[in-house]
Amino acid sequence: MPRRRIMPGTMFLVTLAASVSVPLSGASGHQQAKHNDANEAWAAPTFHGLTIGKSNTTDVLRTFGKPSWKGGVQEIVIPSDKEGEIQYQYSSVPDVDGSLEIICGKRSGVVTAILLYPKHMTRGDAISKFGSEFEESNEKLGPCPTASERKTVAQYHVEYGVLLVYRKLGLYVDIKKDGTAFLIAYLIRCR
Repeated sequence: MPRRRIMPGTMFLVTLAASVSVPLSGASGHQQAKHNDANEAWAAPTFHGLTIGKSNTTDVLRTFGKPSWKGGVQEIVIPSDKEGEIQYQYSSVPDVDGSLEIICGKRSGVVTAILLYPKHMTRGDAISKFGSEFEESNEKLGPCPTASERKTVAQYHVEYGVLLVYRKLGLYVDIKKDGTAFLIAYLIRCR
């Protein structure tokens, strides 16, 4: 059975009027760059030999075997994907400390996202693993908000989890208020 979740940024336009956010942090050790294009410097990530945007369902099955569940997604992971999506779920993968969802284009079979839900990872662990060259966003804005979205949401003051956005690695890490990493999302593009 697929896990019910709301992906960062997918509900932004629908709920903009009711949205709230904490101002983005100016904490040291990371960049707070302004990007005009959401996909500027967004790299094609690789995870366990699978390259997002190049690998396909055959590669997924060869790498991880038969999934524990396969089917359609409840919520679109890559909102601009017009062909639809199919999801492969793995609850136990050797050398992966957590559950895994691999999203592929329904017609093309090309991998468009890999979502890793780590069992044991903190913000510090994520920074140790991926480095200190990240931007900070939040769950409400998603990994690559536009300047207009940032400006509109900045007026509100309720907290959301922090996203550590690694453009050069093509991924972001969703950090909850308690400092644990909930999700590592490897994406074909930022939006």
